[in-house]
Parts: sequence; structure tokens; C-alpha cells
Amino acid sequence: MVSFQIGQIDVKSGSDLYESIGGSDQRQTKQVEHSYLEHWLTAHHLDAEFFTGKFYDSVNDADRQRLEADGKVLVFTNGKSGYFTDPDTARLMTEGDVERGIAPIYASDRNSPHNFVAYGSLVASDGIASTAIEQARILVIDDEQRSHGTAPLLDSRGRSVPQADIEKLYDKMGDGTMLVPHQVMKDLVTSEERDAITAKAFEKAQITPDLTAIGDELGQVDAAAATVEKQINALAGRTVTQFRAATPELPGIIKGTMASSRWCDRLGVDAIISSNDIKGDDGRLSTPGIQEVSQLWVNRKSDGQYGQQAVGPQVKGCIPEATLHEFNPRIEAQVQALAAVAGDPIQLKQHYLAQKERQLARPQSPDDLEEATPAKSEWLYEALNADKYGQLTGFSKINKGLSRHLKG
Repeated sequence: MVSFQIGQIDVKSGSDLYESIGGSDQRQTKQVEHSYLEHWLTAHHLDAEFFTGKFYDSVNDADRQRLEADGKVLVFTNGKSGYFTDPDTARLMTEGDVERGIAPIYASDRNSPHNFVAYGSLVASDGIASTAIEQARILVIDDEQRSHGTAPLLDSRGRSVPQADIEKLYDKMGDGTMLVPHQVMKDLVTSEERDAITAKAFEKAQITPDLTAIGDELGQVDAAAATVEKQINALAGRTVTQFRAATPELPGIIKGTMASSRWCDRLGVDAIISSNDIKGDDGRLSTPGIQEVSQLWVNRKSDGQYGQQAVGPQVKGCIPEATLHEFNPRIEAQVQALAAVAGDPIQLKQHYLAQKERQLARPQSPDDLEEATPAKSEWLYEALNADKYGQLTGFSKINKGLSRHLKG
């Protein structure tokens, strides 16, 4: 199952919503594709009906209670809409059932109501593709403390990873980062993308679509098929995408930006996850270190481009208070750190070089490596990096370059 339909209702009256199509009234539904909700239901062999409705101004708690009495329990929200299901399914989603081996979607503690509101949209967040790893080995890294736990980090051959290399891995793991093996990204290439690549390769090879004549072109077909495979591999390697991930075995949902990395092959893991990516868990999923989980589900949402960011209506219309608590302290700390070095040219130079080196250490796609051209601002980094004794400190051009860096 890769999609299912959620019936749309009027939250005030509880009535199904209809629309006129082709002269007849048809029930309005919302189709959700490649969401964790459907994976969670399938993993636990549950068959449940869901409803969704918008919260408009006159909707109040009495309406929620009336719907609940009618068997429609509010189980999570995405800010402007609520999602409802039957009482038993709602209980399993929020509390789980130890005897049946069902873990709740979010931790069933005092933060559970908050999580189903602040992170409710993640539950039914759909995508363009998804995959599941039956038995997955994951590495969780605390990106703030730069820690992978207390156990030594070993590679796939059981050898200790040098600390210098571990530090480079930490540099890659910012808030919102997940690294996966190339094969996982390849599994998330859509059928439409595969078809487009195949059609283009066969057209370029001038292979006829007439199956009766294709026997005469077997050599060209083999060459085109190899080209298709090469291009699909290249697409998987360069794709940077927003994602959602989770395991029905443990509470919590993972979100952020995902790309492939050879680090996963080196360490023999199916994912390397920043602890800050994990929302609403009970502490087990976000514990730094390597652990094994079953049915690790990963979906691919919109593909990202560096320097661009899309803000959806949920964020624009209803920024959860939890988001403010998460981001404001970090932003304030960054501002204070920048202010502390702004008045000292030597400290500012060190700050600039450290930031630039972290940027250069980030993984780049094959396209980036092929098409990259020297940026006009690189002269500043090259000059300061070569200035081992601070002889350029105070030069007007250097100060202007650092000033532009401060202003972003």
C-alpha cells in the first residue's frame, strides 16, 4: 500500500463533505501517498478509517466532544486541520499496546498531546516515494554535543575509526541531516523518473519502439540499458531531498534533509541520523550510538536545492510554540557568539576560516563537482588561510570582506 484516502468532514456538524463531479455529488477525500501513517497501520495489521476537517473560527471544544461521541476521536492536527479516527485506533496511536506489540507513534508520556499537535503533520506527511528496510542498523549522532555515544565507533570490518575521521563525520551532521547508503536513494527514484531516463536514452540510441524489430538492435539496447542504469545511479547520488522516517518498533518520527554518503558503507549502517532530527520519541530512538531496528521506513518528499527554502501554510499560519523554543535559543547563541568576535579582527578571522572550512567539508553532488567554478569571494578565504602570522590584519580590503561576511 502506497496511498490511501481520508474522508473530509465538516468539523462543526460532523457531516461528510461532497462536491459535484459530472453532475453527481461525490464525497470529498484527501489522498495521502507514501505517508508514515499508512506504513504504521500496515506494519501493525490495522484497518482503520480516517477523517479530516478544517478548524474555522466558530469551531470549539464542544464540537470535538460531539464528534468523539459519534466515534470520531481527534488524534492529531497539522495546525489548521484535525484528523479523526475510531477510539481504538486513536488509543493505539497515542498509547500503544504492549500485549499486542504495538508502540505508539509518539511517546505516551505527558508530552504526548503536545507532540500530536506540534509534530502532528509528520504523521500523514506524504511524499513522492518511500521504501522500508526490514532490519536496519542505524547510527544516531548528537550533533550538538558532537558525540556518537560511549561505545567505540568501528567500521564495517570491525576496525576503530580514527578520531580525526570521526570529527569530519560530525562536521557533516548538522541539525536536520540524515545520511543513507546509495542504494536507499536509488530505491527512492520514482517510476516516472526511471521512465523519463529510459525514454531519453532509447531515443538517443535511435532504438525503435517496434518490438518485432528490436532483435536487430540488441547491441544498442544493451548499451542504452547501461546508460539508463548509469544515469539512475547519478540521479540517486546527487539527489538531496526532504524526508520523513520512522520505525513502528519505537515511538518518534525523524524529519530533515537526506542525501547519500559513503560513510554509511564505511560504517556498515543503513542510516546516520542527527539526534535533533528525531521528534516525539521516548529517549530510546534518539540515544547516540548504533542500534538495530525493524521496518525502518523512509519517504522522499520534495527535492531541495541549496539556498532555497519552501515554507508551507502550516508554518506560515501556525508556528508551534515548540518550534520557537527549539530555534530561538540556538539563534540567540549564534548571535551572541558572532557579536563576541565582531570587534576583534583576529577572532573574526578565525571564526570566518572555521566556518568556511566546515562548508568545504560538506558532501557535494557529482554535478556540483563537475560544474563548480571558483567563486569571487574565495580570494578572502585563500588570502586569510595563507596568512599564518596575521600580517593582513587591518588591511582595508580584508576588513571589507570580513564585514560582508558578518552581514551575510
